Amino acid sequence: MGGINVKLKIITFFVILVALVSFAVPQMDWGRVYQMPGIQEIFYVKATDDGFYAIGSSNETGNNENAIALKFDRFGNLVSKSEFGGAYSDWALWAFQDSRKDMVLVGATNSFSDDFDYYLAKVSPVYWETYIPKLGNDKASAGVDVEDGYIIVGYAQDPYDKNNSNYKGYMVKVDKDAGNVIWYRWLSGADTFKDVKPLGIEKVADGFVISGVVFDYDTGISSLYVVKTDFEANEIWSKVFTGQSYGRAFEVKEFNDEYYVVGYTGDLNGAGFSDIYVVKFSWKGDLLWEKTFGQKGSDHGYSIKISKNGNMYIGGYVTNTKTNNVDAVLLVYDKDGNEIYSKAIGGKGRDVVYSLDITENGDIYMVGYSDSKDFGADLSDVLIIKFSDVLMHK
Repeated sequence: MGGINVKLKIITFFVILVALVSFAVPQMDWGRVYQMPGIQEIFYVKATDDGFYAIGSSNETGNNENAIALKFDRFGNLVSKSEFGGAYSDWALWAFQDSRKDMVLVGATNSFSDDFDYYLAKVSPVYWETYIPKLGNDKASAGVDVEDGYIIVGYAQDPYDKNNSNYKGYMVKVDKDAGNVIWYRWLSGADTFKDVKPLGIEKVADGFVISGVVFDYDTGISSLYVVKTDFEANEIWSKVFTGQSYGRAFEVKEFNDEYYVVGYTGDLNGAGFSDIYVVKFSWKGDLLWEKTFGQKGSDHGYSIKISKNGNMYIGGYVTNTKTNNVDAVLLVYDKDGNEIYSKAIGGKGRDVVYSLDITENGDIYMVGYSDSKDFGADLSDVLIIKFSDVLMHK
């Protein structure tokens, strides 16, 4: 556990921009960079009744990374800072709150064995941490709560497949009391020259929908990967597609038995730049529509959440075509894929949003990292941006 040692930089430039926006769209409340020693990246945010958790990694000494959980109130005041892991690299990449109101972290560690393993930790109100050992490198990327345990998804090397040392999709079910393994399953799509890396998961009425990437070493092309399974991880359908010439999928969400996936896609026949990519599927796996957002340069979508009225809130980054800086971005689409709102926010460096979450009160929390010196960052520091949308649930 670590004590609080944070310098706060309030980005007043953000507030000036808010006055230019109509009250019919999301309003930016504040943006802040939290300066800490060394390098930090925040990969996931989870809202709670009294604020939110920001989850990621911190390397304060330059020698090893620790998983980090920062608890904030609704106004961005840091309540607690906790670090987890051992002597080597430990990352927290995802978080969810279970039926007991415990906050569960999901990630990877190589502090407790000779290679990387799935890593789990509970941070509040009950605390424990564990890892799931297995031969080969294994990295958990996402998880969800179910009635009798947790479902954890990621990618791993199969020690019993002598012809394939590449990564395969790997689902594990554990209990809630200590993270003991109940079962594990391999997902489809792996081949001798292909990696399959699940990166997101959503629990739906009849199972799970998983999003991620397939990388083909023969062609050098990455593709979006979406698979639906039942509750025992048996495949119902799967899709592997590139959008344009290549792509990756990061997070998936369900609304009214339809599935929305966010990532990015690019065209190798043009300048090779990527665009934010949003795809909608039916519950049967039929592609209903696809949308892109971006200009010249690299533009990535990493996170998606859906409000009760069906609006999609998407976080990521865009490249400023005038300055070539990387700016955090918030996009809002309606359920039919029509753009409602977009706002890019950045300084003189890289400002990236990896995750966002929304609440029933209309709060929008966006997290990532910043290295913009004019925003108060040094090497790479915690970036948090707060919006409000009073029309979110109307």
